[in-house]
Amino acid sequence: MTLKDKIIGYLKDKDGLTDREIANGILGVNEPQQAVNQACRALEGKGLIKRGNRRDGLIGNYLVTEGIPFVSIPVVKVK
Repeated sequence: MTLKDKIIGYLKDKDGLTDREIANGILGVNEPQQAVNQACRALEGKGLIKRGNRRDGLIGNYLVTEGIPFVSIPVVKVK
């Protein structure tokens, strides 16, 4: 599972999180958030998330769900 996949999965449960909050939840507390920031910007560029100011002034990441069908792809393990 890629970092982008993890971010999308994390935002499904906790929409509106900052890059730092995502990094703490996925990578662990005090880990650098640069990779999360780059992944979120890339996801925004693809139209999968939207980044915008929250009420507290921080930039939150929000899933874009309108018009995007959810497709579940099964994982196949090769022996």
